[in-house]
Amino acid sequence: MVFTFLKWSELIITCSRDQQMKICNTLNHHNIQTKTKIYTTRNRLSRNVIYGANAMTVNSSNIISPLSDQYRIYVKKTDLELAKHIIRHL
Repeated sequence: MVFTFLKWSELIITCSRDQQMKICNTLNHHNIQTKTKIYTTRNRLSRNVIYGANAMTVNSSNIISPLSDQYRIYVKKTDLELAKHIIRHL
């Protein structure tokens, strides 16, 4: 899913802090600027209760992860395709 907010596009969602760091460091090494939004378990669970949704989420590996934080990595729209290509080879 690609969500575009002004000039930034969502590249990937991960539940792993290590994977988030690896992706961001690799992209920064290739001169691609990144932004990361962190959605904590507490924040997601309280939102799920309000909207009646299930607390279970599916991470980028298609593994259901009920109680982990989410790291949403964004890149500039102009760098999106190159960033996708780079992270495919990690």
